[in-house]
This record gives sequence, C-alpha cells and structure tokens, in this order.
Amino acid sequence: MTWSAAHREAIVAAAEAREELELDSLERIDIFDAIVQDGLKLMFRPLKGVAGFYEPARGAASAGILVNANHPLAMQRYSAAHEYGHHIFGDGRQVDRDGEPHSQSAATPEERRAEAFASWFLMPPEAARNVLRRLGLERPATPGDAYALSLRLGVSYRAICTHLPSLNLASAAVGRGWAELSLKALKQELSATPPPGAWKNDVWALAASDAQAPLAARCGDRLLLDLPSDSLAHIPDGMSALELPPMDLLGTSKLCIDVSVDAAPGPRTLELIYDGRLLEYTVVLLRPMRGRYFSRMAVPR
Repeated sequence: MTWSAAHREAIVAAAEAREELELDSLERIDIFDAIVQDGLKLMFRPLKGVAGFYEPARGAASAGILVNANHPLAMQRYSAAHEYGHHIFGDGRQVDRDGEPHSQSAATPEERRAEAFASWFLMPPEAARNVLRRLGLERPATPGDAYALSLRLGVSYRAICTHLPSLNLASAAVGRGWAELSLKALKQELSATPPPGAWKNDVWALAASDAQAPLAARCGDRLLLDLPSDSLAHIPDGMSALELPPMDLLGTSKLCIDVSVDAAPGPRTLELIYDGRLLEYTVVLLRPMRGRYFSRMAVPR
C-alpha cells in the first residue's frame, strides 16, 4: 500500500468515525473519550520501549488499547489515535514502539493506514482552519505558528509539521524542515526563562481570540499575553502571575501566567480586562494519563 492510498482510506475512515461518535471536528478532539465511547477498554501503564498496544476483541472480551503512561500527553494522544486506527481498520494485535509520526519506517499497510488515521482523526482540515482563523492566520507562516497550532489541537509539534503538507498548509520541504527544528529553541523565542515544568512543558502565546474556546494546558505550562499586569481581573487557584520585562530593546513587557506543576487537574477560568471588556479564558489543566480511563475528561468536545 502506498502512502497516498493509506491517506485516502484514512481520511474517509477518520471522518466517518468522528461523525458516528458525534465529535465536534472544529475543536480539539477528545481521543480518549472517543475510544471509550466506541466500546473499547483504554489503559495507561508504564511500558518499556513501546508507545502503544492494540488487542482486538476475543470471545466475550472487548477490544482494548494500552498506552505508555510515561509518555507526554500529546504523544499519548497520538499513540491512542494510532491504535484506534488499527481497531477501525480491523487489524489484528499490534505493538507500536514509536509514539510520533514515523512515515519513512512505517512499511506495512497496517502501520501506514493507522498512522494516517491518527493524523486525520486528531487534525482534521476543519479544525486546523478554525484554529488558524482564531490565530489570525490563513496558513502557518513560521515554525512558531505551527507550534501554536499544535498546542490548540493537542498534538505534538512534530505531528503537526508532518501533517501540514497533507492539509495543503505547507510544502513537504517546509514541513520536513520545520519538524527538524529544536522545539526548545522555539519556546525560548517566546520566553527567556523556562515555564514552571522546565522546557519539557509548553509556552503559550495567547491572543484575545483564544477566549473563544477552551485551552487544554498541562500543569507546569506558561501562558503569555501582550497585556500589562494590571489587566488581570481574576487568577484561579494553581496559577500565579507576573509581568515579564521585554526580551530585547524593541520588545514589550508581557503578562505571564504560570501554571504550577502541583496544580490539580481540571477547568479554571482566567479573567482579564482587554480593551475595556472582560475576557474569560477557560483553561483545562491536564496531566499525562495513568491507569484505566473511565470518564469523560473536562475538555469540551
């Protein structure tokens, strides 16, 4: 099976799965809830050298997916979507070692279809366009734009860069080039100091338009706004605020909202005064998943 054939099958299968599960394709897809809604068991356990595992239904036992609990949340989401792709296509037992797109090494038809499915299920064109609209963009113009898009779709930077050519939002050469860049360096362009969880956590450059939809951030992330500190109207538990000085002579100060690494997961409301009006940001704090997944996460679909 060629990659083109794999993508043709996957884009249809992903769209049909989202429609059957009544998922909102304009926003971040809750892949964990989708898997459980479809009747599969979903578990997160520490695994050595394995990103995900799919076990088809046998007798009275339902199909199940096992994901590495030691991986970052975005990688867990991609692994779960990849294994769900094996289920959708009726593949047999599968063990996958890479939690990121690995198109050059995915040689079997099953792996190519599952990888393509994960991309189209988590990053449908309508969701990418909707997020870009909120960011004031028609298409990503810089690696930083791609990073911002990845955060709002809940995927890794590498995953979005790999998928941009399929979305006709970047050339193949640009996507490959951006994917090879240092993500830490991109974060350092936004913040001279690391977020509370160190550079493994994310730095969000927020705009007023981000108040239109919930943001799924990790405990330990940093949120930046081009607003003075006196714009802050309410800061919820688990967050702290300070004003960061300009990074250079031409820069401006930024309002910095740090999310504690010890913050309890769940939704928060951050209130700011912007241009004389109240902005309410819904921030859902998340951690990497562990144990068995039962209930819906607090990220609206």
